Amino acid sequence: MLRGFGAGPAGDSRGLDLAADVGSPVRAAGAGIVSYAGTPARAYGALVMVEHEGGLHTVYGNLGEVRVAKGQRVETGDILATSGGKTGDLPPHLHFEVRRGQEALDPLLSLPPR
Repeated sequence: MLRGFGAGPAGDSRGLDLAADVGSPVRAAGAGIVSYAGTPARAYGALVMVEHEGGLHTVYGNLGEVRVAKGQRVETGDILATSGGKTGDLPPHLHFEVRRGQEALDPLLSLPPR
């Protein structure tokens, strides 16, 4: 992990920044409906958001090629996109968030153990 959730020396992080080789598959953390697929802001690069049961959303940022479309149903492990390149002071990585509404949650508390 390149950067964890919460406050840190580079400021607050709403998610995790995970090292990932450019072009690596980015997979859905859970089943749901794609609520956004595109490029909303320079800070996130290409972005995919998936809406899950219980009002949770997962957010996948700093993507290369997006392979899903808004409204598409995805299952756990489906490929959403490929990882993108280097941004800011970080090497190539995937940005991952878990949200309930506008509230950012620590993704490590939502993911199954490795």
